[in-house]
Amino acid sequence: MMKTYFTKLVAAFLLTSLVPITIAGISFYLAGRSLVLRNAETRAKESIKRSIEHINNTIETYRHMAYVISKDPTIVRAVSGTETWNSERLKKLYKQMYEPLEGHIYSAAAHVVSRDGKHFFSTHTLPKHYDLRIYENHEGFFSEKRSDPEKSYIYIDPFVTVRGDRVALTILREIPNGYVIVDMYDTQLVSAETHPFFDSLLIADRNQLQAFDFYHPERDGTFDQYEELTLLGSSLYEEKCVKKDTLLAISSQVPGTQLYAVGGVHLDDYIQNIAALGTYGAWFFLIIIISILFIAFKLSRSISDPVHTIVGAMQKTEQGTLTLAPELLRRDELGYLVHTYNSMVVQLEELIEQVRQEERALQIAERKALQAQINPHFLYNTLGTIKSMAKLKNATDISDMVTRLGKLLHATFSQEGAFYSIGRSLEIIHDYVSIQKHRFGARLQVNYNIEPAARSCKIPRLLLQPIVENAVIHGVEKTNLPVTINISARVIDNFVNLQVYDNGPGISSMPNGNGIGIANIHRRIVLAYGEQGSLNIESNPNMGTRVTINIPNEKYNDEGDYNV
Repeated sequence: MMKTYFTKLVAAFLLTSLVPITIAGISFYLAGRSLVLRNAETRAKESIKRSIEHINNTIETYRHMAYVISKDPTIVRAVSGTETWNSERLKKLYKQMYEPLEGHIYSAAAHVVSRDGKHFFSTHTLPKHYDLRIYENHEGFFSEKRSDPEKSYIYIDPFVTVRGDRVALTILREIPNGYVIVDMYDTQLVSAETHPFFDSLLIADRNQLQAFDFYHPERDGTFDQYEELTLLGSSLYEEKCVKKDTLLAISSQVPGTQLYAVGGVHLDDYIQNIAALGTYGAWFFLIIIISILFIAFKLSRSISDPVHTIVGAMQKTEQGTLTLAPELLRRDELGYLVHTYNSMVVQLEELIEQVRQEERALQIAERKALQAQINPHFLYNTLGTIKSMAKLKNATDISDMVTRLGKLLHATFSQEGAFYSIGRSLEIIHDYVSIQKHRFGARLQVNYNIEPAARSCKIPRLLLQPIVENAVIHGVEKTNLPVTINISARVIDNFVNLQVYDNGPGISSMPNGNGIGIANIHRRIVLAYGEQGSLNIESNPNMGTRVTINIPNEKYNDEGDYNV
């Protein structure tokens, strides 16, 4: 039973501590994971925003360059085929082409090509990509139809120049008899991403379905080569984050163009950090579990051990051996419980000892009672012999006194019950008074004032006889003058009023408890009637003694015919 109690305590401590900690740990891990992922999304949005701003500013810069070159009359005439060019004029032409590229000569290249490809001028080496004398190049963006000749068109057609420069975007403007082309190198577009957040940064053309990857040139080409674009799908044009497994992709449109910047980042590092956090949390949780187990074990022991001790002591007590539990030096409920139990055991020992003493006293009383059973029979037989002898000698007084003494003794020793009627009690008093008159003669007078309704009232046995006996002892014996004893009984409301008054010398000083007989009478009244019964004694020197008893009015069921 105690092991079960200890186990339940440990389980209760573990449940009340580990469950909240487990829930808190899981919630913390999930909240941390969500926070890390939200932080990654926030950084992705900030990075794509910065990239779009830089790409847009860069495109506007080079679009303006293309516009300036396309509006130069000298350059327009250069591709018409009507001009002849000497070295001086060519130098001036190239100067006019370089001037718009001032400060960007290493991040861009400008080309002017006639429609037939026979005339071309370039700030750098003309890429074969733009040599219209090669037939297959007519399949490129030169073959497209452009509705607005005054507009600059941006194309994604990445390639690497002879010098090793990687072209990211191409800006094309049509001029009479030719084209102005400005190639933007990737170094200029990526410069804003010195410490890039993205693993991949794309520029995608929604019209041509072509994309350029700043960090991975080998992936340049159509949309189907890019996991990020496949993940975004139609979300490419909605400017929002999309996440699948460990890949997060985000897109945003370059203002005023058909281009979109797309950033992609693999969250493996973040997830690994979260996993590391989870590992540290698991170790921390394990340490907490061990600590809680230790604390729960100790606390459960501190509670169950005293209870086990008390139960063990109770079991021994139940088997008949009174056992004290070791006192606990603690001021909580368990300490109080042990102290109370020990106090109960001490009181129980005292009660058992008291019962033993009472049993011994009862045995003595029973033995004496058995012995006393012989004495009344012997006394009755002796009185009967005396009565017979008195009759043979015609001593009627002696015969009458012996008869009344026998009746008095029979009333004293009989087992008729704890209560008599007042009439029966007065008969016993009459026998006692008759015996005393043989002793005191005319000095003893007794008057009876008994209401008829009071005769059948119930009173404890031998309640009045000791009072009358006290009146004889303290009144008649202590004076040579005649003494009259008045005995009255009357019914007042729901009570019976009994009085025994004598005009003897009174009692000058009564002992504590008013003597053994009076004390016995008072105790019997209290036991029979509680607070409803009362005993009062009034006595003054040379003024007599009055004893008054008030008890509840109850009828005696076995009333006989007593004439006193």
